[in-house]
Amino acid sequence: MIPNVMITEPHGYAWSVYHDRHSACGVDLLPMTFDHALLLQRLGSPFASAQPGFGGDPAKISGADMLLACLVCSRSAARAARIVNSHRGSAWLKWKWLSRRFRMEADMQAFLRWYRTQWALPDFVATRQSSPGSPRGAEYLHQLVVFCCSQLGYSHAAAFEVPVVLAQYDYLCHLEAEGQIRIVESRDAELEAAAQAALAAPEPNSPGKD
Repeated sequence: MIPNVMITEPHGYAWSVYHDRHSACGVDLLPMTFDHALLLQRLGSPFASAQPGFGGDPAKISGADMLLACLVCSRSAARAARIVNSHRGSAWLKWKWLSRRFRMEADMQAFLRWYRTQWALPDFVATRQSSPGSPRGAEYLHQLVVFCCSQLGYSHAAAFEVPVVLAQYDYLCHLEAEGQIRIVESRDAELEAAAQAALAAPEPNSPGKD
């Protein structure tokens, strides 16, 4: 059982460009790119999106899933794809499982700190409803890749190498410029919610009235 821990998540565009160094299971973890996320999705990993398959509960995370994600995200996605289902990849996973089994709890917490920073974004509120019509059927990662190609000028291959958190920041900035959302600081969001609640509250009876 992995204990619950309070993790302070970084915010800000500068951090998404110049990220902190993270390591787990004795290896340095790279920024998660679209290539990494899509490879993890293809492998059935719960760590392939911002809403992981374990539902955000650390107690439900498999050590094997964490080690597989470390294997993928500690090297380029192209290299990881070549070895993940090979004898070399299997040997790496077995070696890490045996050599790190007594540090698995600490490794898991270190991995989760890295993982959550890959999807950390500023708070925002919708300012304009989407136009009527059917909801978009494309997967979120696919939408971001298309955004990088159509709005940022990346080639399809280059877009796959963009860190997921950086693409999301740029995407939110684009939506704000289009008037669809407004990015707010966490404190601003709290104050705005309090103001809306105050406006919605019934007015007390004036003095002298029954």
